[in-house]
Amino acid sequence: MSTNFNDKYQYNCSDKSIILPYFKQYYVTLYFKLIPHLLTANIITILSTLLVLSMLIGSFFYSGSVWLPLFFAICIHGYVVGDHLDGMQAKETKTGSPLGEFLDHYFDVYNGAVILLVIIRLFGSIDNVWFYLVVWFNFQAFALTMVEELETGQLVFSKIGTLEGLILLIVFLISWCIPVFKTLWSQYSLYGIQAYWIVIIAMTIGYILTMVDIWNRVGKLPSHFIIFALGSGVLSAALFYSKIDQTLGWLILTVYSGEYIGKVMRNYLVRLDIWVIKIDSIVIPLILLLVSMLELLSSGILNYLMIAFSCYWTVKVIIVFTDVFRRLSKHWLWVNPGNLN
Repeated sequence: MSTNFNDKYQYNCSDKSIILPYFKQYYVTLYFKLIPHLLTANIITILSTLLVLSMLIGSFFYSGSVWLPLFFAICIHGYVVGDHLDGMQAKETKTGSPLGEFLDHYFDVYNGAVILLVIIRLFGSIDNVWFYLVVWFNFQAFALTMVEELETGQLVFSKIGTLEGLILLIVFLISWCIPVFKTLWSQYSLYGIQAYWIVIIAMTIGYILTMVDIWNRVGKLPSHFIIFALGSGVLSAALFYSKIDQTLGWLILTVYSGEYIGKVMRNYLVRLDIWVIKIDSIVIPLILLLVSMLELLSSGILNYLMIAFSCYWTVKVIIVFTDVFRRLSKHWLWVNPGNLN
């Protein structure tokens, strides 16, 4: 029995990337020829996400190894290629679906956050102010991208966006493997900072330009995004004052932001009008900020409190994810049908 996945759903995206047309036509197609017809687009999405997850695991074992940055570069390359292969496979097999879009872009929320953390860990550590600032901007840019889709019904990617940024990161990681270039990146430049700060500053500027572009196109920001921006900002301040481990702080911001972005995507893809912000999204970050600023708890107890918060918000992420998956589960395929008309 044939199944038509496109009766109602239509992926609406405007990608103005300068590199993308050539990248897909002359490079990704080389890999696409190797993809078996039965392999579903969603499985490709999951496999490319596992590559990014392996980067996160590998980053905890980095101790100056020459080869680990090369491994990171290979993983990002595989992720970038896979991120386009899944769409090409869905189009080729006529199995495009809202579930496929959800998995693709929702996993990207975490993939982008992992890549950012891995790059920072590669440098050893950076000041807490910069760390939470760049992580905060990362999630604002991604959240606003999904908000624009909710408001306008279309995803829009700029001329210089994620693809270009990831390609530059691959080049950077390869250069980090070469001793002479690693030395150059680690040398002090203007204002007494290492040259590799160019990467962090460039990523931050990219996030800001993305937000400005969306602001210009949409013209206004919905109240739920403003509340999320404030809540995540307050949470970032709380993490800064608490002086907890940066990786734990990153995890907390990731699950907090991921829950909001997941709800925005659910409202768009499932056509629901469910509140995306609840009272705990503001109250809990405010409590954490007050506790951290006033040093009301010892550092050990505060760490346990932060861990409890991350667990609580992780559960909320799981609830959102399973709810969307349950509603769209009819689109899940283990293998592609042999004949689609």
